[in-house]
Amino acid sequence: LVTMLRTLFTFGATILDDDQCRRIKIILHDMKFTMGKPRSERITAAQVNIIRAKAHEVGLHSLAFAQALQFELTLRQKDCIGEWIPDRELGDSDTLWHGLKWLRGLRWEEIDQHLVIRHVTSKRGKPIEARLTLAPMVMEELALLGTMPAKGPIIVSELTGRPWAAPEFRRQWRKIARACGIPDAVFNMDSRAGAITEALEAGLPLDHVRKAATHSD
Repeated sequence: LVTMLRTLFTFGATILDDDQCRRIKIILHDMKFTMGKPRSERITAAQVNIIRAKAHEVGLHSLAFAQALQFELTLRQKDCIGEWIPDRELGDSDTLWHGLKWLRGLRWEEIDQHLVIRHVTSKRGKPIEARLTLAPMVMEELALLGTMPAKGPIIVSELTGRPWAAPEFRRQWRKIARACGIPDAVFNMDSRAGAITEALEAGLPLDHVRKAATHSD
């Protein structure tokens, strides 16, 4: 967060030529901050199944589907549910709402007739490819869904009829996680770490896991 603040005030000082940003930038430059400890929390497959069951129970089927996709495809939350950004920013979208557009999430068009999904990640623009028939949780969610739509966002909120906004997705996920007895120290974003850890503990080759998670090392 401190790094983000420094970036913001550097932008204000150099691009906006703002005196107050320049002043704060200088102050921050001389300040030292203790680095946070690396997080070690992760979600287990058992917890994923509990969350999915509870989400279906409360009628948030899209959240259950998203949880399955995140865990079994080692996806970041943004790559699964996408994000809403101002319409003036770069990127074409067919999903618009009140000056915002939706980008970067999974789409039905990315799944072919063999149930292979291909998606470009939001963080580094790396292509991923996964056979959904090898993802039992995802296949269970597809079976509950029935017929797959031909196009459009895959994860759509039952509350709005639109792709989830990230803050509301996290809020609803936390409510469900607490109802399942999952500690608050565990986040939805830990799905990816949990998937990688369980894959390694199951004896999968390190290079295979690295490739699936689009890690460079």
